Amino acid sequence: MRWQISLGIAAASLCAGVAIGFYLGEQSSPQSTDITNYTVSQALDDKRGMSRSDEHRGGSEAQLSIDELNRSMRDMVDRSNPKALVDELRMSTSDAQKHALMEVVMQFWADDNPAAAVKYAMEMESGEGRLDFLSVALGSMAKSDVGAALRWVDQFENNSEREVLLASVYAGYAKADPESAMTAAEEMLPGYGRDLALAKVAEAWAQEDIDAVFNWIETQPVDRRLQNLYGTVMVAYMQQDPVNAGYLIEDMASGSQKTALACQYSQMLAKEDIQAALSWAENLPDATAQEQALAVAVDAWLNVDVNGAFNYALQAEGSVGGELLQQVAVRLAHDDPVNASQSLSQFPEEMQPVAAKEVARIWATRDPDAAMSWISGLNGSPAHQKAVQGAVYPLVDRSPEAAFELASSVSDSSRYNLMRYAAKVWYEVDPGAVHHAINSDHSMSDYDKEVMLKQVAYGNTQMDLVLPAIE
Repeated sequence: MRWQISLGIAAASLCAGVAIGFYLGEQSSPQSTDITNYTVSQALDDKRGMSRSDEHRGGSEAQLSIDELNRSMRDMVDRSNPKALVDELRMSTSDAQKHALMEVVMQFWADDNPAAAVKYAMEMESGEGRLDFLSVALGSMAKSDVGAALRWVDQFENNSEREVLLASVYAGYAKADPESAMTAAEEMLPGYGRDLALAKVAEAWAQEDIDAVFNWIETQPVDRRLQNLYGTVMVAYMQQDPVNAGYLIEDMASGSQKTALACQYSQMLAKEDIQAALSWAENLPDATAQEQALAVAVDAWLNVDVNGAFNYALQAEGSVGGELLQQVAVRLAHDDPVNASQSLSQFPEEMQPVAAKEVARIWATRDPDAAMSWISGLNGSPAHQKAVQGAVYPLVDRSPEAAFELASSVSDSSRYNLMRYAAKVWYEVDPGAVHHAINSDHSMSDYDKEVMLKQVAYGNTQMDLVLPAIE
Protein backbone atom coordinates (compact mmCIF):
# COMPACT_ATOMS: atom_id res chain seq x y z
CA MET A 1 0.00 0.00 0.00
CA ARG A 2 2.81 2.38 0.87
CA TRP A 3 4.43 1.76 -2.52
CA GLN A 4 1.28 2.76 -4.34
CA ILE A 5 0.70 5.94 -2.37
CA SER A 6 4.28 7.03 -3.05
CA LEU A 7 3.74 6.60 -6.77
CA GLY A 8 0.47 8.47 -6.54
CA ILE A 9 2.16 11.41 -4.91
CA ALA A 10 4.75 11.58 -7.64
CA ALA A 11 2.09 11.36 -10.34
CA ALA A 12 0.09 14.15 -8.74
CA SER A 13 2.94 16.68 -8.72
CA LEU A 14 1.38 20.12 -8.77
CA CYS A 15 4.39 22.41 -9.04
CA ALA A 16 7.70 22.37 -10.89
CA GLY A 17 11.12 22.46 -9.39
CA VAL A 18 10.90 21.02 -5.91
CA ALA A 19 13.58 22.58 -3.72
CA ILE A 20 14.94 19.91 -1.44
CA GLY A 21 17.91 20.75 0.80
CA PHE A 22 19.90 17.99 2.34
CA TYR A 23 23.22 17.28 3.94
CA LEU A 24 25.41 14.37 2.93
CA GLY A 25 28.47 13.58 4.99
CA GLU A 26 31.89 13.86 3.37
CA GLN A 27 33.13 10.62 1.86
CA SER A 28 36.52 9.65 0.49
CA SER A 29 37.13 10.54 -3.16
CA PRO A 30 35.92 7.73 -5.43
CA GLN A 31 38.46 6.01 -7.61
CA SER A 32 38.15 6.30 -11.37
CA THR A 33 37.91 3.01 -13.25
CA ASP A 34 37.49 1.85 -16.82
CA ILE A 35 33.78 1.98 -17.62
CA THR A 36 33.85 0.57 -21.11
CA ASN A 37 33.14 -2.96 -19.90
CA TYR A 38 31.20 -2.00 -16.79
CA THR A 39 27.52 -2.80 -17.29
CA VAL A 40 24.48 -1.61 -15.41
CA SER A 41 23.79 -5.07 -13.99
CA GLN A 42 27.38 -5.45 -12.81
CA ALA A 43 27.27 -2.14 -11.02
CA LEU A 44 24.02 -3.00 -9.29
CA ASP A 45 25.31 -6.46 -8.40
CA ASP A 46 28.48 -4.94 -6.96
CA LYS A 47 26.45 -2.50 -4.95
CA ARG A 48 24.03 -5.10 -3.62
CA GLY A 49 26.77 -7.63 -2.99
CA MET A 50 28.85 -5.34 -0.80
CA SER A 51 30.05 -7.18 2.27
CA ARG A 52 27.81 -6.53 5.22
CA SER A 53 30.86 -6.63 7.47
CA ASP A 54 32.53 -3.93 5.33
CA GLU A 55 29.41 -1.80 5.47
CA HIS A 56 29.11 -2.32 9.19
CA ARG A 57 32.78 -1.62 9.86
CA GLY A 58 32.77 1.61 7.82
CA GLY A 59 29.57 2.81 9.42
CA SER A 60 30.78 1.85 12.90
CA GLU A 61 34.03 3.77 12.48
CA ALA A 62 32.18 6.87 11.31
CA GLN A 63 29.68 6.59 14.13
CA LEU A 64 32.52 6.13 16.63
CA SER A 65 34.15 9.36 15.46
CA ILE A 66 30.88 11.25 15.70
CA ASP A 67 30.21 9.84 19.16
CA GLU A 68 33.70 10.83 20.31
CA LEU A 69 33.27 14.36 18.98
CA ASN A 70 29.89 14.63 20.65
CA ARG A 71 31.29 13.44 23.98
CA SER A 72 34.21 15.85 23.72
CA MET A 73 31.90 18.80 23.14
CA ARG A 74 29.64 17.69 25.95
CA ASP A 75 32.59 17.32 28.35
CA MET A 76 33.87 20.78 27.43
CA VAL A 77 30.50 22.39 28.09
CA ASP A 78 30.01 20.43 31.29
CA ARG A 79 33.42 21.46 32.63
CA SER A 80 32.80 25.11 31.81
CA ASN A 81 30.05 27.62 32.35
CA PRO A 82 28.11 27.63 29.04
CA LYS A 83 27.19 31.29 29.52
CA ALA A 84 30.86 32.15 30.00
CA LEU A 85 31.78 30.19 26.87
CA VAL A 86 29.20 32.04 24.78
CA ASP A 87 30.30 35.36 26.29
CA GLU A 88 33.88 34.65 25.32
CA LEU A 89 32.91 33.69 21.79
CA ARG A 90 30.80 36.85 21.44
CA MET A 91 33.76 39.02 22.45
CA SER A 92 36.02 37.35 19.88
CA THR A 93 36.22 38.47 16.27
CA SER A 94 33.00 37.51 14.54
CA ASP A 95 33.32 34.91 11.78
CA ALA A 96 31.47 31.86 10.50
CA GLN A 97 33.45 29.40 12.62
CA LYS A 98 32.83 31.26 15.87
CA HIS A 99 29.16 31.59 15.02
CA ALA A 100 28.95 27.84 14.45
CA LEU A 101 30.73 27.15 17.74
CA MET A 102 28.30 29.42 19.55
CA GLU A 103 25.40 27.46 18.11
CA VAL A 104 26.93 24.18 19.28
CA VAL A 105 27.49 25.49 22.80
CA MET A 106 24.01 27.01 22.80
CA GLN A 107 22.55 23.63 21.79
CA PHE A 108 24.19 21.80 24.70
CA TRP A 109 23.23 24.61 27.06
CA ALA A 110 19.62 24.64 25.86
CA ASP A 111 19.37 20.87 26.21
CA ASP A 112 20.30 21.19 29.89
CA ASN A 113 18.63 24.50 30.74
CA PRO A 114 16.41 25.77 27.92
CA ALA A 115 14.91 28.64 29.93
CA ALA A 116 18.34 30.13 30.70
CA ALA A 117 19.50 29.71 27.09
CA VAL A 118 16.34 31.35 25.72
CA LYS A 119 16.60 34.25 28.13
CA TYR A 120 20.25 34.79 27.19
CA ALA A 121 19.48 34.72 23.45
CA MET A 122 16.59 37.17 23.90
CA GLU A 123 19.03 39.72 25.35
CA MET A 124 21.39 39.53 22.36
CA GLU A 125 21.46 42.14 19.60
CA SER A 126 19.88 41.14 16.29
CA GLY A 127 23.16 41.68 14.44
CA GLU A 128 24.83 38.95 16.51
CA GLY A 129 22.74 36.18 14.97
CA ARG A 130 20.13 36.42 17.70
CA LEU A 131 17.49 34.66 15.62
CA ASP A 132 19.74 31.65 14.99
CA PHE A 133 20.46 31.18 18.69
CA LEU A 134 16.83 31.67 19.64
CA SER A 135 15.87 29.01 17.12
CA VAL A 136 18.28 26.57 18.77
CA ALA A 137 17.17 27.39 22.31
CA LEU A 138 13.43 27.42 21.60
CA GLY A 139 13.69 24.15 19.69
CA SER A 140 15.23 22.52 22.74
CA MET A 141 12.61 24.05 25.04
CA ALA A 142 9.79 22.72 22.84
CA LYS A 143 10.95 19.14 23.42
CA SER A 144 9.71 19.34 27.00
CA ASP A 145 7.39 22.37 27.09
CA VAL A 146 6.04 23.49 23.74
CA GLY A 147 3.60 25.88 25.41
CA ALA A 148 6.42 27.83 27.07
CA ALA A 149 8.32 27.98 23.76
CA LEU A 150 5.25 29.32 21.95
CA ARG A 151 4.75 32.00 24.61
CA TRP A 152 8.25 33.27 23.91
CA VAL A 153 7.49 33.34 20.18
CA ASP A 154 4.34 35.38 20.87
CA GLN A 155 6.56 38.25 22.00
CA PHE A 156 7.75 38.77 18.42
CA GLU A 157 5.81 41.16 16.21
CA ASN A 158 7.93 40.71 13.11
CA ASN A 159 6.16 38.05 11.05
CA SER A 160 9.31 36.79 9.30
CA GLU A 161 11.01 36.20 12.64
CA ARG A 162 7.91 34.49 14.02
CA GLU A 163 7.81 32.09 11.06
CA VAL A 164 11.43 31.02 11.53
CA LEU A 165 11.02 30.56 15.27
CA LEU A 166 7.74 28.66 14.94
CA ALA A 167 9.38 26.26 12.51
CA SER A 168 12.15 25.60 15.05
CA VAL A 169 9.65 25.18 17.89
CA TYR A 170 7.58 22.64 16.00
CA ALA A 171 10.73 20.79 14.89
CA GLY A 172 11.71 20.50 18.55
CA TYR A 173 8.19 19.46 19.47
CA ALA A 174 8.43 16.71 16.84
CA LYS A 175 11.18 15.05 18.87
CA ALA A 176 8.62 14.41 21.62
CA ASP A 177 5.33 14.13 19.74
CA PRO A 178 5.84 14.26 15.95
CA GLU A 179 2.23 13.70 14.91
CA SER A 180 0.95 16.47 17.19
CA ALA A 181 3.76 18.74 15.94
CA MET A 182 2.72 18.09 12.34
CA THR A 183 -0.92 18.87 13.20
CA ALA A 184 0.12 22.11 14.91
CA ALA A 185 2.27 23.17 11.95
CA GLU A 186 -0.60 22.45 9.55
CA GLU A 187 -2.79 24.91 11.46
CA MET A 188 -0.45 27.80 10.62
CA LEU A 189 -1.55 30.27 7.96
CA PRO A 190 -0.59 29.13 4.43
CA GLY A 191 2.69 30.56 3.20
CA TYR A 192 6.43 30.33 3.58
CA GLY A 193 6.35 29.97 7.36
CA ARG A 194 3.93 27.05 7.26
CA ASP A 195 5.90 25.29 4.52
CA LEU A 196 9.13 25.77 6.49
CA ALA A 197 7.57 24.43 9.67
CA LEU A 198 6.10 21.39 7.93
CA ALA A 199 9.44 20.60 6.27
CA LYS A 200 11.34 20.89 9.56
CA VAL A 201 8.84 18.71 11.40
CA ALA A 202 8.93 16.09 8.63
CA GLU A 203 12.73 16.10 8.70
CA ALA A 204 12.87 15.74 12.48
CA TRP A 205 10.24 13.00 12.46
CA ALA A 206 12.01 11.11 9.69
CA GLN A 207 15.21 11.05 11.71
CA GLU A 208 13.35 9.44 14.61
CA ASP A 209 10.98 7.03 12.84
CA ILE A 210 10.79 7.23 9.08
CA ASP A 211 8.32 4.33 8.81
CA ALA A 212 5.88 6.27 10.98
CA VAL A 213 6.23 9.25 8.64
CA PHE A 214 5.43 7.11 5.60
CA ASN A 215 2.44 5.67 7.43
CA TRP A 216 1.24 9.20 8.20
CA ILE A 217 1.76 10.30 4.58
CA GLU A 218 -0.44 7.41 3.45
CA THR A 219 -3.40 8.90 5.35
CA GLN A 220 -3.06 12.42 3.93
CA PRO A 221 -4.72 14.03 0.89
CA VAL A 222 -2.35 14.33 -2.05
CA ASP A 223 -1.65 18.04 -2.63
CA ARG A 224 1.27 20.45 -3.02
CA ARG A 225 1.91 20.43 0.72
CA LEU A 226 2.23 16.64 0.80
CA GLN A 227 4.36 16.61 -2.31
CA ASN A 228 6.93 18.87 -0.65
CA LEU A 229 6.86 16.84 2.56
CA TYR A 230 7.30 13.63 0.59
CA GLY A 231 10.41 15.08 -1.03
CA THR A 232 11.88 15.98 2.35
CA VAL A 233 11.15 12.51 3.76
CA MET A 234 12.57 10.77 0.67
CA VAL A 235 15.89 12.57 1.11
CA ALA A 236 16.08 11.18 4.65
CA TYR A 237 15.07 7.74 3.33
CA MET A 238 17.93 7.81 0.80
CA GLN A 239 20.41 8.08 3.63
CA GLN A 240 18.74 5.51 5.85
CA ASP A 241 17.98 2.86 3.22
CA PRO A 242 19.76 3.82 -0.01
CA VAL A 243 19.10 0.59 -1.90
CA ASN A 244 15.31 0.62 -1.50
CA ALA A 245 15.20 4.39 -1.97
CA GLY A 246 16.84 3.91 -5.37
CA TYR A 247 14.25 1.33 -6.40
CA LEU A 248 11.45 3.62 -5.29
CA ILE A 249 12.77 6.57 -7.29
CA GLU A 250 13.13 4.35 -10.37
CA ASP A 251 9.44 3.39 -10.14
CA MET A 252 8.11 6.92 -9.61
CA ALA A 253 6.07 8.46 -12.42
CA SER A 254 7.87 10.99 -14.60
CA GLY A 255 7.86 14.56 -13.34
CA SER A 256 9.86 17.31 -11.70
CA GLN A 257 9.93 15.57 -8.33
CA LYS A 258 11.31 12.34 -9.74
CA THR A 259 14.00 14.30 -11.57
CA ALA A 260 14.95 16.25 -8.44
CA LEU A 261 15.13 13.13 -6.29
CA ALA A 262 17.07 11.23 -8.97
CA CYS A 263 19.68 14.00 -9.00
CA GLN A 264 19.91 13.96 -5.21
CA TYR A 265 20.30 10.19 -5.20
CA SER A 266 22.89 10.21 -7.99
CA GLN A 267 24.91 12.80 -6.09
CA MET A 268 24.76 10.71 -2.93
CA LEU A 269 25.93 7.57 -4.76
CA ALA A 270 28.69 9.45 -6.58
CA LYS A 271 30.25 10.55 -3.30
CA GLU A 272 30.97 6.90 -2.58
CA ASP A 273 31.04 5.17 -5.97
CA ILE A 274 30.84 7.08 -9.25
CA GLN A 275 30.38 3.93 -11.30
CA ALA A 276 27.37 2.91 -9.22
CA ALA A 277 25.88 6.38 -9.68
CA LEU A 278 26.37 6.24 -13.45
CA SER A 279 24.98 2.73 -13.72
CA TRP A 280 21.93 3.59 -11.64
CA ALA A 281 21.24 6.72 -13.69
CA GLU A 282 21.66 4.81 -16.97
CA ASN A 283 18.91 2.44 -15.87
CA LEU A 284 16.33 5.16 -15.28
CA PRO A 285 13.43 4.77 -17.73
CA ASP A 286 12.56 8.47 -17.68
CA ALA A 287 14.69 10.41 -20.20
CA THR A 288 14.74 13.72 -18.33
CA ALA A 289 15.59 12.15 -14.98
CA GLN A 290 18.21 9.98 -16.64
CA GLU A 291 19.90 12.87 -18.40
CA GLN A 292 20.09 15.07 -15.32
CA ALA A 293 21.10 12.28 -12.95
CA LEU A 294 23.91 11.33 -15.34
CA ALA A 295 25.00 14.97 -15.47
CA VAL A 296 25.28 15.02 -11.68
CA ALA A 297 27.37 11.84 -11.68
CA VAL A 298 29.62 13.06 -14.49
CA ASP A 299 30.13 16.35 -12.66
CA ALA A 300 31.37 14.39 -9.65
CA TRP A 301 33.63 12.34 -11.92
CA LEU A 302 35.10 15.50 -13.45
CA ASN A 303 36.33 16.45 -9.99
CA VAL A 304 38.58 13.41 -9.82
CA ASP A 305 39.23 12.22 -13.39
CA VAL A 306 38.54 14.59 -16.28
CA ASN A 307 39.79 12.18 -18.93
CA GLY A 308 37.63 9.34 -17.63
CA ALA A 309 34.55 11.54 -17.61
CA PHE A 310 35.38 12.85 -21.09
CA ASN A 311 35.70 9.32 -22.48
CA TYR A 312 32.39 8.36 -20.92
CA ALA A 313 30.67 11.39 -22.48
CA LEU A 314 32.17 10.51 -25.87
CA GLN A 315 30.58 7.06 -25.65
CA ALA A 316 27.15 8.31 -24.57
CA GLU A 317 24.54 8.37 -27.30
CA GLY A 318 21.98 10.89 -28.51
CA SER A 319 21.04 14.05 -26.67
CA VAL A 320 22.48 12.67 -23.42
CA GLY A 321 25.92 12.48 -25.01
CA GLY A 322 25.60 16.02 -26.32
CA GLU A 323 24.65 17.41 -22.92
CA LEU A 324 27.47 15.58 -21.18
CA LEU A 325 30.05 16.73 -23.73
CA GLN A 326 28.91 20.32 -23.28
CA GLN A 327 29.32 19.83 -19.54
CA VAL A 328 32.86 18.54 -20.09
CA ALA A 329 33.68 21.55 -22.29
CA VAL A 330 32.55 23.91 -19.54
CA ARG A 331 34.71 22.16 -16.96
CA LEU A 332 37.75 22.08 -19.24
CA ALA A 333 37.37 25.80 -19.96
CA HIS A 334 37.04 26.65 -16.28
CA ASP A 335 40.13 24.61 -15.42
CA ASP A 336 42.34 25.84 -18.27
CA PRO A 337 40.87 27.64 -21.31
CA VAL A 338 44.10 27.30 -23.30
CA ASN A 339 44.12 23.54 -22.83
CA ALA A 340 40.39 23.42 -23.53
CA SER A 341 40.87 25.23 -26.85
CA GLN A 342 43.57 22.73 -27.82
CA SER A 343 41.27 19.84 -26.90
CA LEU A 344 38.53 20.96 -29.28
CA SER A 345 39.56 18.48 -31.96
CA GLN A 346 38.89 15.59 -29.54
CA PHE A 347 35.18 16.40 -29.56
CA PRO A 348 32.94 14.88 -32.24
CA GLU A 349 32.76 17.15 -35.27
CA GLU A 350 29.12 18.06 -34.65
CA MET A 351 29.89 19.02 -31.04
CA GLN A 352 32.94 21.18 -31.75
CA PRO A 353 30.93 24.40 -32.34
CA VAL A 354 29.05 23.90 -29.06
CA ALA A 355 32.29 23.24 -27.17
CA ALA A 356 33.92 26.26 -28.82
CA LYS A 357 31.08 28.49 -27.65
CA GLU A 358 31.54 27.40 -24.03
CA VAL A 359 35.32 27.80 -24.19
CA ALA A 360 35.03 31.26 -25.73
CA ARG A 361 32.38 32.36 -23.21
CA ILE A 362 34.53 31.44 -20.21
CA TRP A 363 37.87 32.48 -21.71
CA ALA A 364 36.56 35.93 -22.70
CA THR A 365 35.74 36.71 -19.06
CA ARG A 366 39.33 35.95 -18.00
CA ASP A 367 41.57 37.01 -20.85
CA PRO A 368 39.65 38.80 -23.63
CA ASP A 369 42.70 39.40 -25.82
CA ALA A 370 43.78 35.76 -25.77
CA ALA A 371 40.22 34.60 -26.40
CA MET A 372 39.81 36.92 -29.38
CA SER A 373 43.14 35.83 -30.83
CA TRP A 374 42.05 32.19 -30.59
CA ILE A 375 38.66 32.94 -32.14
CA SER A 376 40.26 34.75 -35.08
CA GLY A 377 42.24 31.60 -35.80
CA LEU A 378 38.97 29.69 -36.14
CA ASN A 379 37.73 31.96 -38.94
CA GLY A 380 36.10 29.97 -41.70
CA SER A 381 35.36 26.95 -39.54
CA PRO A 382 31.92 25.98 -38.22
CA ALA A 383 33.23 26.54 -34.67
CA HIS A 384 33.99 30.20 -35.40
CA GLN A 385 30.38 31.37 -35.50
CA LYS A 386 29.53 29.74 -32.17
CA ALA A 387 32.74 30.91 -30.53
CA VAL A 388 31.86 34.49 -31.43
CA GLN A 389 28.41 34.06 -29.95
CA GLY A 390 29.96 32.81 -26.74
CA ALA A 391 32.51 35.63 -26.44
CA VAL A 392 30.46 38.70 -27.39
CA TYR A 393 28.24 38.82 -24.31
CA PRO A 394 30.96 38.64 -21.62
CA LEU A 395 33.26 40.85 -23.73
CA VAL A 396 30.84 43.70 -24.31
CA ASP A 397 31.14 45.22 -20.83
CA ARG A 398 34.94 45.26 -21.00
CA SER A 399 35.39 46.37 -24.57
CA PRO A 400 32.18 47.05 -26.52
CA GLU A 401 34.18 48.21 -29.55
CA ALA A 402 36.05 44.90 -29.68
CA ALA A 403 32.80 43.01 -29.11
CA PHE A 404 31.21 44.86 -32.05
CA GLU A 405 34.17 44.06 -34.30
CA LEU A 406 34.01 40.41 -33.25
CA ALA A 407 30.27 40.25 -33.87
CA SER A 408 30.70 41.67 -37.37
CA SER A 409 33.06 38.80 -38.26
CA VAL A 410 30.29 36.18 -38.37
CA SER A 411 28.18 35.49 -41.41
CA ASP A 412 25.19 33.58 -40.07
CA SER A 413 21.79 34.84 -38.95
CA SER A 414 23.10 35.79 -35.48
CA ARG A 415 25.30 38.57 -36.94
CA TYR A 416 22.74 41.39 -36.83
CA ASN A 417 21.59 40.74 -33.27
CA LEU A 418 25.13 40.36 -31.93
CA MET A 419 26.24 43.60 -33.60
CA ARG A 420 23.18 45.46 -32.32
CA TYR A 421 23.75 44.21 -28.77
CA ALA A 422 27.41 45.32 -28.75
CA ALA A 423 26.58 48.61 -30.48
CA LYS A 424 23.94 49.51 -27.90
CA VAL A 425 26.43 49.20 -25.04
CA TRP A 426 29.14 50.96 -27.07
CA TYR A 427 26.71 53.80 -27.87
CA GLU A 428 26.60 54.77 -24.21
CA VAL A 429 30.35 55.40 -24.34
CA ASP A 430 30.89 56.81 -27.83
CA PRO A 431 27.79 57.44 -30.01
CA GLY A 432 29.84 58.94 -32.84
CA ALA A 433 32.07 55.89 -33.13
CA VAL A 434 29.01 53.65 -33.25
CA HIS A 435 27.45 55.69 -36.09
CA HIS A 436 30.69 55.44 -38.04
CA ALA A 437 31.12 51.70 -37.41
CA ILE A 438 27.57 50.82 -38.46
CA ASN A 439 27.61 53.03 -41.56
CA SER A 440 30.99 51.59 -42.58
CA ASP A 441 29.81 47.99 -42.48
CA HIS A 442 30.01 46.41 -45.94
CA SER A 443 27.56 43.57 -45.37
CA MET A 444 24.41 45.37 -44.18
CA SER A 445 22.02 47.13 -46.48
CA ASP A 446 21.39 50.85 -46.00
CA TYR A 447 17.95 50.00 -44.65
CA ASP A 448 19.38 47.61 -42.03
CA LYS A 449 21.95 50.22 -41.01
CA GLU A 450 19.23 52.81 -40.51
CA VAL A 451 17.10 50.39 -38.47
CA MET A 452 20.06 49.36 -36.30
CA LEU A 453 21.02 52.97 -35.58
CA LYS A 454 17.47 53.72 -34.46
CA GLN A 455 17.38 50.60 -32.27
CA VAL A 456 20.74 51.41 -30.72
CA ALA A 457 19.80 55.02 -29.97
CA TYR A 458 16.37 54.13 -28.57
CA GLY A 459 16.36 54.21 -24.78
CA ASN A 460 19.83 55.76 -24.57
CA THR A 461 18.60 59.17 -23.42
CA GLN A 462 20.44 60.96 -20.65
CA MET A 463 19.27 60.14 -17.16
CA ASP A 464 18.53 62.82 -14.61
CA LEU A 465 20.03 61.67 -11.32
CA VAL A 466 18.72 63.74 -8.42
CA LEU A 467 21.19 63.98 -5.54
CA PRO A 468 20.67 65.43 -2.06
CA ALA A 469 21.77 69.02 -1.52
CA ILE A 470 24.99 69.63 0.40
CA GLU A 471 24.37 71.83 3.40
